[in-house]
Amino acid sequence: VNDECNDAVIPFPGAPVVDELMSKIASSLVEVFGKPKVEHYPVIFLPGVAGTYLHLKRPLLSNLELWLEFEADIGLMCLDNDGKPVNDNVYHGDIIRDYPFSLIMGSCNRALLEKIEAIEFDDGWKYEEGENFFVWGYDWRLDNAIHLKNLVKYVNQIRLKHEHKKVILIAHSMGGLISRAFAAEHPECVESLITIGSPFAGAPKPFYGLLDGYT
Repeated sequence: VNDECNDAVIPFPGAPVVDELMSKIASSLVEVFGKPKVEHYPVIFLPGVAGTYLHLKRPLLSNLELWLEFEADIGLMCLDNDGKPVNDNVYHGDIIRDYPFSLIMGSCNRALLEKIEAIEFDDGWKYEEGENFFVWGYDWRLDNAIHLKNLVKYVNQIRLKHEHKKVILIAHSMGGLISRAFAAEHPECVESLITIGSPFAGAPKPFYGLLDGYT
């Protein structure tokens, strides 16, 4: 399943469309895996770029939220010319479940998590976050090759807890790029891959925006 979910398709705030899309994704899990005597698999959700909180570790002080805190010093999040963080104390936290102003991405995340946990399978199986349903946040500023290595470690941890079962990966935007790379390298670990609006053909709009500015 690869449903396109981008600003060109979904008008702000897009809640009805997002809700319908997430219902279809949740229903697809039931249609494929919800029949009696069919084996179930753990699910991992990966958000897209800017879909994970970033924090600053401060010795002797409480940690500071950098993203999504719009009054934070953006310079602390910068990378050098080699793509490495200029500040080693920046780390990622949980995925962003709700944006303060209900952007599409935040609505997608919240809606999808709720839809998956609301699924009622014929044999009584249910998805519960932390048990058989997981979210994977990452520092979206960094090279996806780094994320791929970290995802390998995370999936291995999940499979170890679930009798080495395969996993179902559900991913939004850039998370789909990481997930597809993982599935290509480790097909023995993946039962299904569902992506939402992942730019497999590239993302020219951000490129030209960085090059010429946004109008």
